[in-house]
Amino acid sequence: MGSRCSAILLTMLLLASITAFQSALVVYAQQETGQPKPPIVEETKPEAEILINEVEFNPPEGQAVWVELYNPSDKLVKLSGWMLVNYRLEVYELPDDAQIPAKGFYVALPPRNWLNPEGDLIILLDSRGVEVDRTPLLKDTIGDGRTWQRVYDGADTETEADWKFTENTLYGSNGEGEVVSIWPFNLKYWTINLPYHIVGQVLPKREDVTVTVKIEGLGIGGERIPVEIAQVTTNVNGTWTYTWIPKSLGIYHIKAYTGKASSQEFTVQVVEPNVRLKPSSLTLAQTQKEYYLGSKVKVSGTLNPPRKNEAIILFYKYIGFPETYGRGTLTLPDGRFFFILKPEKLAVIQLQAYWIGDPVTLGSASQILQIILVKPTLTLKVNPPNVLEKLQIVSGPGISKPLTVKLENGTAKLRLNSTGTYTLTVPNLIPLTENSRLRFDGWIRNGEKISGEATAKIRVEGRDTVEAKYTREYLLTVKSEFGEVSGGGWYREGSKATVTVQSTEIGFLVRKVFGGWSGDYTGKEPTAVIVMDKPKTVVAVWETDFTQLYILTAIIVAVGCIAAVLTKVGKKPKK
Repeated sequence: MGSRCSAILLTMLLLASITAFQSALVVYAQQETGQPKPPIVEETKPEAEILINEVEFNPPEGQAVWVELYNPSDKLVKLSGWMLVNYRLEVYELPDDAQIPAKGFYVALPPRNWLNPEGDLIILLDSRGVEVDRTPLLKDTIGDGRTWQRVYDGADTETEADWKFTENTLYGSNGEGEVVSIWPFNLKYWTINLPYHIVGQVLPKREDVTVTVKIEGLGIGGERIPVEIAQVTTNVNGTWTYTWIPKSLGIYHIKAYTGKASSQEFTVQVVEPNVRLKPSSLTLAQTQKEYYLGSKVKVSGTLNPPRKNEAIILFYKYIGFPETYGRGTLTLPDGRFFFILKPEKLAVIQLQAYWIGDPVTLGSASQILQIILVKPTLTLKVNPPNVLEKLQIVSGPGISKPLTVKLENGTAKLRLNSTGTYTLTVPNLIPLTENSRLRFDGWIRNGEKISGEATAKIRVEGRDTVEAKYTREYLLTVKSEFGEVSGGGWYREGSKATVTVQSTEIGFLVRKVFGGWSGDYTGKEPTAVIVMDKPKTVVAVWETDFTQLYILTAIIVAVGCIAAVLTKVGKKPKK
């Protein structure tokens, strides 16, 4: 909601304020005539028409806050870099892999306390910061599972009449319904005896729907008094128009009805012509003066006296370049407004905001702000140093093919063309000797481990240090002439390895008996724990045991002796 309204107001305001803007920014390039005439580039068309379709402001205990987006188009839309902004002007950026299918939904999951149940709104911006949609100021203090949602999927008259509070339909259709709206007025003050066109729309679009327009004034005691009730019919686009000429001064309330729905209410004040205009002021502020190229620049301001849904236009220019850019937004109920820009040129930017005013208040311009854009820096390190001569940046903003980065003493410092997500890669293993090596342990960004994969996506936001950390490993060699042993292999430096001989006795008669370990570890137990502080080799020692053979031989000899005796006895001579 609001993007199309802003576009209409922007066109009007560009014509009204270009002269003042050109005079104010005297540093702008002069043409041969000596008169500054920068071309205007209107930044009002979003990358895609996506709607905020349903919002869970206050979920039941243990459940998440969510914002459902709807894509009414026939094409998939990638949402990388898109943003949601709340009433406090806090920004929630959608994930890099976010996308929404044609005629489908995407559900964003901001932090639970990101929305205020006592009253909040949501503004959807594309990756450039151009407004795509916005909700009205909504409230949900019940927390019972009901949500604010459009009357039906994609219902968009850009008014509060598009919304209803009912049982949630997450990832499903919002059902069927009818919307009647009055399109927001550009002016909140109307001049007596002049004609004004009240325009609205009925959705779904249908012809010959009867719309009742009701206009009420205020009596002496504050009571409402019907002034005019009229009926009009819609055209093929569902739109309708009623022309009203106010005949008396005062405050009037305007509302539209069909047999199934009613519009939001608008309030206007009818004034005398040539009323003495009151002054207004417009302030503009930024959180910092220096930004990194490719990052999002947020500027905010306030209109005084406060006005709701007033068009504010921001003009900005890269010094040294001819173009001037214009972008529009609408004020919040308390007069605040904001812009989020994504500059693409390495230069100094000057910005100024404008409000055109209304029939009782003079328009105003903010002070001129100046923002310096610098290239982001990325310091790459390998720990331990001097084990790699280069690494690769596989992809990133402005990188069309893998970029090889040479390292000196394990370090390289780069100036990048943009902030954003870069894919870095290093070898998973680095051989040192036959029995020692380095294994990749993880990427450390600004002191925090962010990935354990040798190829990883890493966010660069300004002055960042990214370290590829390796851990030394040693080879444990376990040897045995007999039997089976386990536990050999590569181990992290300082870790403990367990080696085991499976059987301590092997063979029959002449047996091999485990007698202990030799080499870099000595011990008699068949299971040993070895601290891997260097490459090590351990050998299972076997001893020959003839005990069974001796016993068997003794048995055989004894049996032979007994047999001989018995034979001799059996051959005793007869008497």
